[in-house]
Amino acid sequence: MADWLLSRSGCQTVIEKTRRNTERTTEHIAGDSTENEVLIKENGVHFKVNIEKGQKTGFFLDQRENRNHIRHLCAGKSVLNLFSYTGGFSVYAGLGGAKRVASLDVSRGAINMAEENWALNGLDKSKHTGLCVDVFEYLNGPREMWDHIIVDPPSMGHAENQREMAKLKYVELFAAAAQRVNSGGALSLSSCSSHVSFNDFFEIVDEALSNSRRTGQILRVSGQGIDHPFPHACHELRYLKFVHLVLD
Repeated sequence: MADWLLSRSGCQTVIEKTRRNTERTTEHIAGDSTENEVLIKENGVHFKVNIEKGQKTGFFLDQRENRNHIRHLCAGKSVLNLFSYTGGFSVYAGLGGAKRVASLDVSRGAINMAEENWALNGLDKSKHTGLCVDVFEYLNGPREMWDHIIVDPPSMGHAENQREMAKLKYVELFAAAAQRVNSGGALSLSSCSSHVSFNDFFEIVDEALSNSRRTGQILRVSGQGIDHPFPHACHELRYLKFVHLVLD
């Protein structure tokens, strides 16, 4: 397969990434082993992607349509992107006219890449802040309010026996985020845990808003892009959940 890709597709490097339980391995299969960063364009937006060292493929293409949705709702808003990784949602918010954007992630490498991607799209450097901090520490710290908060955490449940614990973690996280949204502001929530269903996710959102003593209207419910289909008999592969709300 690697030889076929090199000879037919025009790519220069083939990298295999595998995960066995908690162990992850990355191996260069064929081609130029020095080419681990590429520039991509998604909906006309530019990103630098590190295929070798980045999470999974280095960029989460399944959120493409949801990022584009965010882009059209951020004009004049202050936007906080939690678990920002390399700043996908942040860059879209900036291109949508946000007055201020903060990318928050515990990884310094991810924050550095988010800042690079911001600059790569010609955005005003003064309108973006990279915060290398634990999300829960930030949410439990001094109360800073935002017009729009995006919460796209990594999976919190990798097995069915972790499902209930994952739901509790999502409720805690989403409730804390909801308390930081200005009245009339927006809250975009997501989960990539395949063991958390859409029904579970709606229950999580309801409980989180109840715990934060907020109410809201749901403007968008969606999931992964159309290039991530799932079999009708295997709804576990409909793993990505995305809900956009406006809060009281």
